[in-house]
Amino acid sequence: MMDHSFLCVLGLFWLYTLLCTGHTQGAVLTIDPNWLTFYTGESVTFICDMKEGTNTDWEYRILKDGQESVTYNSHPLYELTLLHIRYKGEYRCCGLLKTSHDSKCSNKIFLNVRDKPRAEVTAGTTTISVGGSVTLSCSVDNSAGWKYQWFRRTSHTSEYRLKTNDEQNRTISVSQGGIYRCRGERGDPAYYSDMSNDASINIIFSNQVVVTRQPDWPQIFSGEKITLTCEIQGGETTEWMCVWRHLGSIIPQISSKQFTFTVSELSSGDYQCQCERRDDSYSSTKWSEAIRLSVSAVSRPESSSFPVLLMVGSVIGIILLIFLLLLCLCKRSKDLCCIRWIQSQSSSQSSSSHPGVNQNETNQYSSPLHDLST
Repeated sequence: MMDHSFLCVLGLFWLYTLLCTGHTQGAVLTIDPNWLTFYTGESVTFICDMKEGTNTDWEYRILKDGQESVTYNSHPLYELTLLHIRYKGEYRCCGLLKTSHDSKCSNKIFLNVRDKPRAEVTAGTTTISVGGSVTLSCSVDNSAGWKYQWFRRTSHTSEYRLKTNDEQNRTISVSQGGIYRCRGERGDPAYYSDMSNDASINIIFSNQVVVTRQPDWPQIFSGEKITLTCEIQGGETTEWMCVWRHLGSIIPQISSKQFTFTVSELSSGDYQCQCERRDDSYSSTKWSEAIRLSVSAVSRPESSSFPVLLMVGSVIGIILLIFLLLLCLCKRSKDLCCIRWIQSQSSSQSSSSHPGVNQNETNQYSSPLHDLST
């Protein structure tokens, strides 16, 4: 019986303790959003909970750094909008019970307010293989609650916002180079940080670049044609634009993977190529290892030129044959002319040595013989 009475007394004492403790429990001040740092232009709401009675049983006031900031009113919520640096300080709330005029105050909360922040972009390694990606990260002052917007532009295109799958977007992976920026967004209504500085991402592909040549003769002669090809191992399906250089100087007006030209002695020396993606001028390969050309001054006969030489020789032979025939004809005509001229000269000399003789006289000269015979 005594044990039962003792338990009853103990139970009553425990219930009394709970009731007393609940009555004397202090007020609690919280803030929404619950961030450690706020920035100028943002908003914050103070929530004062007296932990006793109902909200309508109390009058509330807000103190900043021990001084009254908001006088007694019936609202347990108090919003500070468009925060300013001067709002930085230590806050607490106090409540006055309307029925008994008892009062109690809450814990203290330090409100840290800073100037509007600027986002910052950091990049992982920019040397990747073809088909790889570069990791970009955006942060705002190492503070909480942010999600991020990303923007890209190039020297030839205007800036546009990137579409991303992750809602927070603190980190993204990009396969194109370019000029990237980001900014942070948090709160409702949305509050934006200042845009980050430009982050110029120039991707260098680690794939090996090799220059090959056709024909691959050990010796090349002046006047021959040769084709150099820039090959990116592992990037065969990518469209490339290539730059060529000879003896360290860029060769102008050449942008293809293949470079065909007629060599001369001045063509001797080292050749290299470097390629960039056709759709991304910020993504390029390394310079290839040099390939050396040695051009000789004397050209050697080529089997491919034999038909041309045969044709030219045939034409020249025909022309010479025609010329010889014409020469013979001319010579023959000239000989006939000479004979006729000699004969004409002989005739004229005979006539001049017997100036009085003519054909009739000749006949008369022979007539005495005729008479003697008769």
